[in-house]
Amino acid sequence: MSLTLTRWPETPAAPCSGGVAVVRIRLDTPRSTLRQVARDCALTILRAWGHESASLEETTTGPKLTGCGAMALSLAYTTNDAWLALAQSHSLGIDATIIKDFAECAEVARIYLGPSSAVIAGSDDPAAAFAAAWSRHEATLKYHRLPLTEWHPHMPKAPRHLSVREADIALSVVLDR
Repeated sequence: MSLTLTRWPETPAAPCSGGVAVVRIRLDTPRSTLRQVARDCALTILRAWGHESASLEETTTGPKLTGCGAMALSLAYTTNDAWLALAQSHSLGIDATIIKDFAECAEVARIYLGPSSAVIAGSDDPAAAFAAAWSRHEATLKYHRLPLTEWHPHMPKAPRHLSVREADIALSVVLDR
């Protein structure tokens, strides 16, 4: 899997098979405005790639692309950033998690991340380990179009994932095989 990261307003190159284009939109604006800007940005990029009839259908698990073939979209948000991922795929998941320590980290990890909580607790940098595990978990759920849920032994797996660190952000993308 290859990942290209661009910063809006730059338009990324269309990803080839097995690749994903990730765009970071940085705005100091309310979350509702950031959400709309991210959706508009995704459509602008798709139209620049030749998908003139691209549109978004809002669902309970996030927007779904229509009118652009096998392109998939996933969105994530941090404080002043929107992250969008686009790929030639049947499904796609992205999540971005700020790396920071917080009092309930171990308990949240135990409840939502299950066995990963032991790895996080034993890490030299528990905040970074938690953020990486959390973003991978959320991206996997988005890939499967599932809501956030507590860990259980039958949690869906990520077919392919890539996790990277972008400054103080753990970024994970889950994509088809």
